[in-house]
Amino acid sequence: MDGPDGPEEARWDWRGRDIHIDRFPAATAKTAVIVLHGGGGYGRMLAPLGRGLHDAEHEVVLPDLPGYGLTDCDARSVRYDDWVALAADLAAVEHAKGRRVVLFGLSMGGMLALHAAAAAPPGVIDGVAATTLMDPRRAEVRRGAGRFPTPAWALRLPAADPVRMPMPLLAPIERMSSVPAINALCRRDPQGGGRRVALGLMRSWMTFQPAVEPAHFDRCPVLLAHPLADRWTPVVWSRSVLDEIPGAKRFAGLEGCEHWPMEQPGLSVLLEEVRRLCTDVAAGPPS
Repeated sequence: MDGPDGPEEARWDWRGRDIHIDRFPAATAKTAVIVLHGGGGYGRMLAPLGRGLHDAEHEVVLPDLPGYGLTDCDARSVRYDDWVALAADLAAVEHAKGRRVVLFGLSMGGMLALHAAAAAPPGVIDGVAATTLMDPRRAEVRRGAGRFPTPAWALRLPAADPVRMPMPLLAPIERMSSVPAINALCRRDPQGGGRRVALGLMRSWMTFQPAVEPAHFDRCPVLLAHPLADRWTPVVWSRSVLDEIPGAKRFAGLEGCEHWPMEQPGLSVLLEEVRRLCTDVAAGPPS
């Protein structure tokens, strides 16, 4: 334990990779909330959000996705497909315990949550919550989300996939929050934003084809709780994806929040909306 209010740590052998997981346990929980970080993040970085969601009804699980945090693997070989498969498999583990499962993704983890819900067998994942839903197959996202625009021809060059680059050279981490000191800390963090990332991870993210496109996704309710002051990923990118989804969905704007939602009053709204989603799926019919 990392102090009396901190998460428990565990290791999970997943497909030959040693995955590090932080967990806020609840023995009688009806719902498991799996929190998914984005590029430059890791589970412990999001522990304050996990603590805010944790209670007797909700167990919170925060994995370090391959390439980040304390997960042990060859970072050169990590691809976005691995992230999708891991999130879906982890959801299946929690579902097998008799719990409803909600995937809650932040930044790049938002679309990851939707992709994992599409990849998992129907009924395993009961809800998706996201702070962003950016589809990097769209040219405007590729132009704006990275430090430099990624031309379409570069997506067809897998020879550079094993090359690892510092995350701050690839993405504008200085737009993470409204606090420059926090942005600087993220840039230096050796487990997150200061780490080198394989170009293959980013290329596979930009070219990933989901099992179910957003325009056909109706497997579970989707909550988009987007920061309204986000200078990195504009809300219009996420709304355009949400608008395509034909199933149950909801939008909540987070006032005062930048890309990493830590400012008030939006932070309280985010926690309230994710809790509401968890309560709704727990009260629904069995999967």
